[in-house]
Amino acid sequence: MAGVKDGVWLYADSNYQGKNIRVDTHNPNIGVYSPINMNDLVSSVRIVGSYEVILYEHMNFQGRSIKLTGNAVNLKDFNFNDTATSIQIFKR
Repeated sequence: MAGVKDGVWLYADSNYQGKNIRVDTHNPNIGVYSPINMNDLVSSVRIVGSYEVILYEHMNFQGRSIKLTGNAVNLKDFNFNDTATSIQIFKR
């Protein structure tokens, strides 16, 4: 995507809308270790570049998880809307 910085973009609303943050490394608590508190607020994920993502329900990579290898326009489709608290990111 031209003009968009590589990384994983987490959005508060579906369809890549609302407040958002860019993450490019593991984050054990997106409510504390992020410029914007996104704990239990993530509704869509845009992956720019060659990344694989695992979202976790709880901090420190615990609880239910989902693995994404591409964009997720609406995390309701994965039964994971407003659920993520931590994230692991792997460069492919």
